[in-house]
Amino acid sequence: MLKKFFVNLILLILSVNILSGCENTDTKRQTQMSSSDVAILTLFTFDGKSESVFGLMNLGHSFLSVENISDNTINIGKMEVEPKETIAVGTWSISAHFGVWYNVESNYILEHNKYDGRVSISRGISKNDCEKISQFILENDKWTPFTNCSKFAIKLWNTVATNEEKIKESMICSPSKLKKVIEQFENYQINKEILTDNKMIYFDKNTAIEYDLEKGL
Repeated sequence: MLKKFFVNLILLILSVNILSGCENTDTKRQTQMSSSDVAILTLFTFDGKSESVFGLMNLGHSFLSVENISDNTINIGKMEVEPKETIAVGTWSISAHFGVWYNVESNYILEHNKYDGRVSISRGISKNDCEKISQFILENDKWTPFTNCSKFAIKLWNTVATNEEKIKESMICSPSKLKKVIEQFENYQINKEILTDNKMIYFDKNTAIEYDLEKGL
């Protein structure tokens, strides 16, 4: 009985995840950059279509990256980001850690050419914005069906976005619905690169744990 309950719950969550989502209007919007920015925050989403095969649907994934464009080290969450360095940030339901991971997506793109067809929007962020982002990450290091990757990515983006850039949050927002919203922005990009040579990392309290998702190490 309990097993059947959880199976039905998962099916319900998946159906809601597919059918519900972010707002969708015809309004064209624009993100902002400033000469005083220390980094570039990018919101990515991938609808899963290019990786879906017959009988197996990929529901996609949403995540972010932060590129340090300053001459000083900045802190994002528990990571130090050196000048000219870029890190990826996203949440995952991986047995080793249900929560925030760093550089999973950038390594998957680099090594396996994943997330083909991903769309993104970018905005400049200040040092104060970096502090807001870090605080958000520290307070939201978790993954649940109701706080999935898209929810995390949208909420983080909204912590520093202007009113024009903000994305409406729903109870559950899917990567495919987020894609439609991102495509409302005039300056959205397709398959933006994330240059990285960093390891995949999650944090156990204050300890960084390097992990290879393919090998489980």
